[in-house]
Amino acid sequence: MSNTKKLTKDKIEYLHILHAGWRTASYYSRLFGMDAGDEPAEMQTYLLEREGITSVRFKFPSCDSDKEYSFGEIREIMQQHLQYCILPGDKILRPYMGGSTIYDIVEPLYIDRVEESKGIWRIDIVYVDNPLAYKYVVERTWKGDMIL
Repeated sequence: MSNTKKLTKDKIEYLHILHAGWRTASYYSRLFGMDAGDEPAEMQTYLLEREGITSVRFKFPSCDSDKEYSFGEIREIMQQHLQYCILPGDKILRPYMGGSTIYDIVEPLYIDRVEESKGIWRIDIVYVDNPLAYKYVVERTWKGDMIL
């Protein structure tokens, strides 16, 4: 990915990813025991790049909650919330088309990992903005990792 397209914290796309991640975590805060804070800026975030795939890692404290869901179930529930409630209204984060048919489209954000350890939640969201990220998400979803 060229430097002009590389996601950085000063790009509008990053701000939209930050807001989408915060809205999702806030929506489920009581159910899953997450303390996402009162605004997106309260969460710690890190930009990660691995093999051409950019992810944003969100970190925030957990609160007392009986966890009734596995981390895989939490990831899937949060992905569906992103996919059906938040992303359709976003004017900046658009679906990525990796081929020539409507079946070759994936949403621009994919929740790759959800974990909680020692009182800290970590959520990694892949930003789908290039063919490598597209291929990664398609391979994960095709294996039944989530339902499109």
